[in-house]
Amino acid sequence: GKATVQRLRCERFAMVHAAATYVRKNFLRYHYRKLYTELMSDFNSKELYAIVIQRWLRGHLCRQRMRGDRDRCQELLWGAVEIQRLWRGYVARRMFELRYEQMWSREMAAARIQRVARGYVARMRVLRTRRRIARLEYDRAHCRYVAAQRIQAWTRGVQVRHILGTRKIQVGRAVYAIQKAWRGFYLRRGLWQKVLNARATTIQATARAFLVRRRLRRVVLSAILIQVSYKNFRYLSKAERQRRLDGMKRRNVAARQIQAGVRGVWTKLQEREQTAAIREATAKAKQATAKAVAGDAVAHLGSDAVDEVYAVSPQTTVERARDGLLDS
Repeated sequence: GKATVQRLRCERFAMVHAAATYVRKNFLRYHYRKLYTELMSDFNSKELYAIVIQRWLRGHLCRQRMRGDRDRCQELLWGAVEIQRLWRGYVARRMFELRYEQMWSREMAAARIQRVARGYVARMRVLRTRRRIARLEYDRAHCRYVAAQRIQAWTRGVQVRHILGTRKIQVGRAVYAIQKAWRGFYLRRGLWQKVLNARATTIQATARAFLVRRRLRRVVLSAILIQVSYKNFRYLSKAERQRRLDGMKRRNVAARQIQAGVRGVWTKLQEREQTAAIREATAKAKQATAKAVAGDAVAHLGSDAVDEVYAVSPQTTVERARDGLLDS
């Protein structure tokens, strides 16, 4: 019935489809084989051109790679040259800074030495000027004292001659003898004082010259030592530098304490010795002056005449000033 017809139709359609598929397969095989054959013949005819194109392309790629290598090498070379230039510039600047620092240290040390020397010279010039002025004032005062002494001598001579009358010659001779003795003593003392001043000046000049040379030598040696120490200190590590700085600070503090104690004791001892020496010299000068005046008076006059002269003519202004200077 219908199922058989339908089955036959399906079988027929399957046979037709298989035949069509077989025909199409053969046709496609023929067609694509023909295309392949044409392509192969075309490829074989154009193979030489492909080889030339490949050769030129490979040459271009090789040249491009070599050009890139050349540019890279040039960049590396330029980089090395730039690094060398920068390093040599840094080394040169460092050497210049070191030499400039050395030169600056030397100039500062020389300027410090010059400043100390000029200050010392200026102070010495001012001190000499002050001493010269004091000496002139002393000479003027001495002239005034001598003039006052002469005026007082003449005035008291007139008074003595007027009061004593008959004894004016004897008293006048006694006064003249006393004045002569005192003036001789005063002159000798002045000459001896000038000799002592000249000797003291010579000693002071020699000592100051020695001190200046020694101070200059110490300053120069200190500057050299500082420079050498700084050069050695510069090449140390940070830890070693800090350790040495701490040690130096501790030594400086201990040295200052010891120096302060020693200087205090030494100053006290010097003050005591100077005070004792001044007192002893003052006492000896007073005794020597009193003995000299009394001896000269007794030699020229009797004790009664000396008493009368001292009763009539009191102590002069110069003698009072002299006693005041001796007491001070």
